Amino acid sequence: MSKRKKIIIISLAVLTILFLFMEMYSVDLLPSSLKGDKNAAQNEAQGKALLQKAWKAHGVDSMNAHQVYQFTAVDTWKGPMGDMAKLWPQPVSKMNIKYVPNTFDAQLTFLDGKTKGQVVGLQAWNYYEKPVNGKISFDVEDNSKHIFGMAAFQYFTELIGRLSHAELIRFMGETTFKGQAYHQVFVTWGSLKGHDKHDQYIIYLNKQSNMVDYVSYTIRENYLDMPGSGMFYGTMGFSDFRNIHGFQVPFTQTVFMNGPKEDNENYVHQLKLESFSFDGFEIAELYPDKSIQAVGDRK
Repeated sequence: MSKRKKIIIISLAVLTILFLFMEMYSVDLLPSSLKGDKNAAQNEAQGKALLQKAWKAHGVDSMNAHQVYQFTAVDTWKGPMGDMAKLWPQPVSKMNIKYVPNTFDAQLTFLDGKTKGQVVGLQAWNYYEKPVNGKISFDVEDNSKHIFGMAAFQYFTELIGRLSHAELIRFMGETTFKGQAYHQVFVTWGSLKGHDKHDQYIIYLNKQSNMVDYVSYTIRENYLDMPGSGMFYGTMGFSDFRNIHGFQVPFTQTVFMNGPKEDNENYVHQLKLESFSFDGFEIAELYPDKSIQAVGDRK
């Protein structure tokens, strides 16, 4: 066997092992300060107290007083990573999305491009589509990206309301980023240590406003068809908050690869809202199949 062939074989073997390792490895956001969880009771109480302040600052009770909400937004996926990770057929898409709070019942209408007028939706995690001038059909192949996108957009819009009910909440310390001081709260389910069934979150709570400016998160339910995607995590930056009937809506939601970035333009994905409103349509619109049993916010 020639030296060149040996090098090729060895290189392929190394790459194979590397890809296998990448497939098995999932990032763990658990900070060293919480390993062993020696001050669990104190950290839990402090973490919960901080999330309660954030609940009030964000106006979660005001959101929960409404039956439905909707927003129109432009969703942009940027660069090579954004192209691979994008949820919709186009890297830049304008859409209207309707939701029932504290559920995963949603309906999205594409407002531009080749998909203009098409509707996709979730009812108790049952996926459906409605072509232009057509009828809603549940008898379609599940689109994992569409399902993930609708659920994720809702989850982050309702973030503090969702995470405040997490099984495991721990204050993890303080940090400073871009000159702003933050409390950090670690949130997950099952066990503090990373595992495949539940995501982990690190919440950056602004010490002045009690608002969430950033949240880092794992992506255990991975829709990305690429080796090693479990090694990465994301950070959502929230900005341009606007008070809509007492609820603070982040009109700009920016996703960075791994941790937050000094340069706001160094993003993978950005959702920019153009409008947001409560109770502008009948809740029945999001329950087209009356025979499907409601599941609320269960995954």
